[in-house]
Amino acid sequence: MIEQIDLDPACGGIGHPWWCDPRFCGGSHPLPCHLSAPYRVTGDHAGGVVITAQLSSLIDEPLELAPVSIETVIRDPVTGKAGRYLLEKDVALRFHALLGRLLPMVQRADALRDRILVAAESVFAAKGRDASTEQIARLAGALSRAGSDVMAAATRPDDPLHIALAQLLERAQRSGRVRPDVSVADLVASMVGVVHAMRHAGGATRVLTIVVDGLRPPATSRSRRRGSAAGRR
Repeated sequence: MIEQIDLDPACGGIGHPWWCDPRFCGGSHPLPCHLSAPYRVTGDHAGGVVITAQLSSLIDEPLELAPVSIETVIRDPVTGKAGRYLLEKDVALRFHALLGRLLPMVQRADALRDRILVAAESVFAAKGRDASTEQIARLAGALSRAGSDVMAAATRPDDPLHIALAQLLERAQRSGRVRPDVSVADLVASMVGVVHAMRHAGGATRVLTIVVDGLRPPATSRSRRRGSAAGRR
């Protein structure tokens, strides 16, 4: 339903759709448009974008016939570059349906990342003793379920798993549980390697145990080897 509303003479005295906000009306480029109040979504991590969306229709077309679009501006806050797009209703509906298919995949990926982080925290932040076989196996299982796609994405510095692993690594290094010369890139590369090893060679828990042992400070690694040798006697 389109409603004619009274307007300030400064707006030209023309009729406006019920959703039009006179504060923004006529300010669109390259053609003057009726515009609703804008809605904004801002990314909360590095590499995120700012998305602004509002309803839009041309002023010079009959009010009851003018097609209404969703005017969307996507801006990169780092470079300042922006793209302006008009989504017609049928395109917006298909995009909405596409998001409905993709969002569950994102939620699944988030759950897989959470499992990796919980298991890795248990392994690398163990207090007063080396990680148990059960803890190693739990991390190996989380990596296996995540698969190569999730871990490949984690190689990007702006990926949430990469960021979270960097924080976990910093805590583990402060507590002396991980060598100080290990970078987050080293840690992620090790996990990616374990995922590939599990896929092609098996023996996930043993492979991951060797990797974790290599990440420990030298004194911890020597202590583990002495303990293993004593157990064999």
